[in-house]
Amino acid sequence: MSISIAIVEDDENCANTTGEYIKRFEKESGKAFNITFFKNGICFLNGYTAVYDVVFMDIQMPHMDGLETARKLREIDSAVCLIFITNMAQYAINGYEVSAIDYLVKPVDYFNFCLRLKKALKIIQSRTVEYLTILQNGVHSRIAVPHIYYIEVENHYLKIHTGQGVFETRGSLKDYEKRLRNYGFVKCNHCYLVNMAYISSVTANFAVLLNGVQLQISRPKRKEFLDELTSYKSIR
Repeated sequence: MSISIAIVEDDENCANTTGEYIKRFEKESGKAFNITFFKNGICFLNGYTAVYDVVFMDIQMPHMDGLETARKLREIDSAVCLIFITNMAQYAINGYEVSAIDYLVKPVDYFNFCLRLKKALKIIQSRTVEYLTILQNGVHSRIAVPHIYYIEVENHYLKIHTGQGVFETRGSLKDYEKRLRNYGFVKCNHCYLVNMAYISSVTANFAVLLNGVQLQISRPKRKEFLDELTSYKSIR
């Protein structure tokens, strides 16, 4: 399995050096990498597809600096490992705001580059979280499944309710039911697919979530829903 890396850097020499370091590491480690280059943050975000595992991003770039680019990136992809590259370390200190895992100071030497790349690879390898990649308004967004409260269907659109907001995409609730069946999701009626981890209580007609939202339980689905919920809660 190859690792997808994006290099967002307006300085061609620095971008080439980063690319050469990745290729050198590839030969030494036996791992496979796919590298994509972007000249600035605007090009990187335009039509962004959440397929990257690691992003090396310069902070000082024209049109849109690296921190602003990273803020916009986090709105659509919370999973990718982000490493800043900068001329001055003080700029990278704010990386915690956008969940950057580390930073490199120019000129970047191969030893320190390898340390950061290995750190990113360990994070990637340790993840057991499942992600959904959806198309919303022409942009691919990546959503961690455990962050999903529930999914509702409305006028042929799916609204995915999460702690980070609501994502909309076209699709079939039935398809998502199949995909999420093994992750604790169950239908309480034909409109809602709910994450049982967020159910705090059940009334006569509603499933009440931890955030106070009430989802109606239909009569035909009630027995199956309660059986699934009882089984789910009993093993946790």
